[in-house]
Amino acid sequence: MHILSSGKPMRLTRTTTEIICLLFFCGLFVYLPSAARAENYYVNSVTGNDTGNDGSQAAPWKTITHAVNRASGLDSLYIAPGSYIESIDLRPRPKRALRLLGQGTGGNMPVIQTPNPDSHTIETFDFSGTLQNLAVTGQQMPMESISRVRKKRP
Repeated sequence: MHILSSGKPMRLTRTTTEIICLLFFCGLFVYLPSAARAENYYVNSVTGNDTGNDGSQAAPWKTITHAVNRASGLDSLYIAPGSYIESIDLRPRPKRALRLLGQGTGGNMPVIQTPNPDSHTIETFDFSGTLQNLAVTGQQMPMESISRVRKKRP
């Protein structure tokens, strides 16, 4: 039973209740598949552009940071071979387990360069996604230590 602003109770008929439930569940079936869909995005340090491109294979983004900030859910980020000098924050956001997948092999693969650990960091605390085929240079600590230890130079 619901109370209207006039103070009089309003009775919902069974048909009205059924219609409301039907509309609610139809809305869920339309919303949930689109919310759970994983997308593929592309990053290329040479041909990419963070301001004008959409992250598609034909119009990749330039930086991993931009791709990470735009991605959600179970999205995959395909990183083209090249150098990426940037700070990357991979700490989890609600309902997000990204996959960062480097393209290329051997000497022709993506390299994340962090020449100064005091100003360029890769934050991985509680990251539950995937990092695959990515090289990291300039680190003074092993990658698995970054999430546990934050040392500053005196």
